[in-house]
Amino acid sequence: MFYVAFMSIQGQDSGQGNRPVLYITASSTGNVDVSFSTRTRRRIPRLPISEASASPSFIPSSFRSVGTGIGNNGIRVTATGLVNVFAVNSVSSSTDGCLVLPEDSLGTEYYVISSAPVSTDQNSQVLVVATEDSTRVTFAVHPDFSSTVNVFGRTYLRGEIFEVELQALETFQLQSNADLSGMHVVSNKRVAVFSGSDGATLSPDTPSSGVGHLVEQLPPVSALGTRFSAKSFPSSGGQSHVKVLTTEPDTIEVRYADDTRDTFTTSRRGATQKIYFFATDDLFFISTEYPALVVHFSVHSDGDQDSTMVLLPPMAQYSSAYYVTTPGMFFGLGFNNYAVITIQENRRSTLRIDGGRLSNPQWVFVTAPDGGRMAAVAVPFSSGNTNRVRIYTVSSSVRFGVVLFGVTPQESYGFPAGMSVASINPRVSETFRC
Repeated sequence: MFYVAFMSIQGQDSGQGNRPVLYITASSTGNVDVSFSTRTRRRIPRLPISEASASPSFIPSSFRSVGTGIGNNGIRVTATGLVNVFAVNSVSSSTDGCLVLPEDSLGTEYYVISSAPVSTDQNSQVLVVATEDSTRVTFAVHPDFSSTVNVFGRTYLRGEIFEVELQALETFQLQSNADLSGMHVVSNKRVAVFSGSDGATLSPDTPSSGVGHLVEQLPPVSALGTRFSAKSFPSSGGQSHVKVLTTEPDTIEVRYADDTRDTFTTSRRGATQKIYFFATDDLFFISTEYPALVVHFSVHSDGDQDSTMVLLPPMAQYSSAYYVTTPGMFFGLGFNNYAVITIQENRRSTLRIDGGRLSNPQWVFVTAPDGGRMAAVAVPFSSGNTNRVRIYTVSSSVRFGVVLFGVTPQESYGFPAGMSVASINPRVSETFRC
C-alpha cells in the first residue's frame, strides 16, 4: 500500500498542464491489479498490469494541492502483488517526480529539505498526507528560517511551533517565499511527507530562466544514513550541487574523484550545507557522523531547461535489484533517460540490465574514507519511450544505488529508482524539538 499526493506546480491553472501521472511497475511474477482510494468521490480507474509492462495511470489535475491549507488530495494505492510506484508532476517546461515509498516505510519524524526561492512568485513547499484519522502533525520552524510562515491566518516566526490535525487521506500543504529546509515535522501517526518547490530557479548565471518544479518524498529520520555517493548528471553543465541536512551538529567530509577533499561543519540540528560540482563527470563521497538527509540539485547548461531535485539514498539503504519505469513523451518531446548507477569498484562485473552486461560503460571513481573505491556510470535508455527495465546484480549480497534521470530540451526529472527504508538508527528525538 502507498500514500501519495501532488504538490502545487507553477502553471497548473494556466491551461497548459499535463495531468499528474503515477508510473507503476510490477516486481512480482504474474498479473497485478492496482486500485486507488481517495477521500472524496473523485474516481481513478483500476489499473491491471503485468510483470513485463510499464503502466502509467493519469490522475485528475484536481488532485494537485493549492496554496497553504488542508485538502482532500491524498491517494491510497493498493496492489495485489509487489509493485514500485513513481509519481511525475508536470506542466509545459516544468517537470519533476519522486519514488513513492510503501506504507510500512513511513514514519512519524521528518526533516524538510528544499531550495531557496529567488523571486516572489516562487515557493518552497512541504506536503503531508495522513494515513489514519485523528493524525496530529506538529511543525517546528527552523531557528535559521529567514522569513515568516502564515497558517490559518496566524504568522509564525523562526523557532515557533504550530499543529495541524488531519483525517485519513487529507493533505496539508505549506508554502513559503523562503527556504523551508530544516523544518522539523513530528506526528502521532505515520504520515507521508513530500517537499520541494512549485517552481525554482537554481542557476546562478540565469536567474530568470530554467524555472522548474522540484519534488521528492522524504524518508523518516529513522531511515537516514551517514554515507552517500553522488555523481553529476548528464547535461548538468557543471553547475549542480548537493545539499546536506544534518540531524545533529555535525562534521561533513567530502571526497572527490581527483582525491581532494573538503570538510564542512554544521552548528544546529536541521542545518544545511551546499557542496558544488565542478565538472560533468564529478563523483563525490559524502560522510557524516550523525544521520543526514542529502539531495542533489541538477542545474542544466541550457537556460531554458528546468532544474531537478533528487533524493540520494544512503549507501546503507542500497538494494540488489530495481524494477524501474522511465517516462516517455511529454508535450511532444521525448526524454533522454539515464540510470545513474553507483557500486563498489570491485563489484561492477556483477551488474546486469535486463539480463545483459553493461555496454561500454564510462566509469568514474572515488575513494571512500575506509580506502575502498566507489564507481559510478550513467547508462542511457531509448529516448521518447516509456521504458520498463530491471537492474540487478547476479549476487544478492551486492548492494548498489540507482537514480533515474531524464532531460528534454525544456524539461528534466530525477528520483531514486528504489531504496530500502529500514530503521537503521534510533530516533533522533523522543520529544519534539528543533
